[in-house]
Amino acid sequence: MIKKIKNKIYNFLKWTEKWTKTDMIYIAKGSLWLTFGQTISIILAFAVSIAFANLLPKNTYGSYKFLLSIIGIISIFSLKGMTTALVNTSARNYDGTLKKIIKIKISWGMIGSLVSFGISAYYYLNNNTDLAISFLIIALFLPFSESLSSYAPFFQGKKLFKTYTKYNVITQVFITLSMILTLFLTNSIIFVMLAYLASRVIIYLILLIKTTTKYCLNNKIDVKMINFGKHLSFMGVLGIVASQIDKILIWKYLGASQLAIYSMATLPIDQIKSILFKNTALLALPKFSENNVNNLKKTLPKKIKKFFLITLIISLIYILFAPNMFNLLFPKYTDSILYSQILALTIIIIPLNLFQTAIASQGQKKKLYVLSISSSIIQIILYFILLPLYGLKGIIISIFGFQLYQKIMLVYLFKKM
Repeated sequence: MIKKIKNKIYNFLKWTEKWTKTDMIYIAKGSLWLTFGQTISIILAFAVSIAFANLLPKNTYGSYKFLLSIIGIISIFSLKGMTTALVNTSARNYDGTLKKIIKIKISWGMIGSLVSFGISAYYYLNNNTDLAISFLIIALFLPFSESLSSYAPFFQGKKLFKTYTKYNVITQVFITLSMILTLFLTNSIIFVMLAYLASRVIIYLILLIKTTTKYCLNNKIDVKMINFGKHLSFMGVLGIVASQIDKILIWKYLGASQLAIYSMATLPIDQIKSILFKNTALLALPKFSENNVNNLKKTLPKKIKKFFLITLIISLIYILFAPNMFNLLFPKYTDSILYSQILALTIIIIPLNLFQTAIASQGQKKKLYVLSISSSIIQIILYFILLPLYGLKGIIISIFGFQLYQKIMLVYLFKKM
C-alpha cells in the first residue's frame, strides 16, 4: 500500500516537470526536509518573540535589537561570504575547505572582537554599564558564534538536507529554550545577550565536532573558491551595513520603543521571506553550480514567473490576517500592524532574488560587486535622508525604493551574464 502511494507521488512529480521544467524529485526530497526544519524554526522564533513581547519592556527589547544590529555589522569581519564558497566546494568534494575556512573566519572575527571591546570602553566611559558589559560579552563570543556553524553550508553542498535540517532543529531548540528560560528569570539585557551568544557557541561547537568526526572528510582544498568567498564577503560589507543601519538610526533618532515597534513589524515578514527564499536558494545553489550560463538564462526566467503567483497569494493572505495575529500574539504592539501590512508587499518580488543566486553560482564577481555596492549605497542614503524627515514612514519608503532599484539591477545583470 505504502509502495503504491510512493509510486503515485513519484509519477505525479514527474508529470509536473512538464509544467515546471524542473527536477521535481530533487525539489521534493530536499524541500520536504527543509520545509520541516523551517516550520520548526518559525514556531520557535515566534515562541521567543511572544516571550520578548510579553516579558520584556519595549525599551529593553529595543536595546536587544540595537545590540543585534551592531553584532550584524561587526560580524562583517567574520567573512560571511564564505558560506557560498563552502556550498560550492562541498558540492565538488573539496572537504578540506571546511576546516580551512573555519580557521580563517575565527582569525578575521578577532578584528570584530577588538571593535566590540572599543565600543564597550566607550559606553563604560559614558556611564552606561549595561551596554558596556553587553559589548564585552559580544567581544568574547563573536568570532566563534560566526564561524563554528560552518557545518551548515557543508551539508547544503552535499545535498544532505535531512542532516542539515536535523542539526538546524537541534540548534534552534537549544537556543530557544535558553532564551525563554532566561526571559522568565530576568529582564536584564546583560543576561539576555549572554544567553543568546553562549547558547549559540555551545551548540555550534558540539555539532561541528560531531560533523568532523562522523564524516570522513578528505584534505582537498579549493584555494580559488576561498578567495572567491573573501571577495563575496568584501562586496557584501555595504549590504550588511545597509541591512542593519535602519535599526541603529531608529535607536538614535526615535528611541528604543520605536525600534521595538519597527522590529515587531518586520519580524513576520522576515520569517516569511526566509521560508520562501532561503529554502529555495539552498536547493538552487548546488543545482545552479552544475549548470552553464546559457542553460540558466533559458530556463530560470520561466520558473521565476511561476514563483510570482505563489508569493502574490502569500502576501495577500498575510495582509488580511496580520491584525488578528498581532492582537492575539503581540497585544502590546498593535502600532506595528500597518507597517507590517505595507512591508508584506515586498514578499511579492522575492522570486527575483534567484537571479542573484544564479550569478553567484557562476562565480561572476564583477556583477555581484556592482549589485551589492550600488544598491547598498542607495539604501543607506535613503535611510539617512528619509528617517529624520518622516520617522518610521521614512524607513518604509526607503525599503521600497531600495527594493525597486535592486530588483531592476538583478534582471539587468542576469541578462548581461
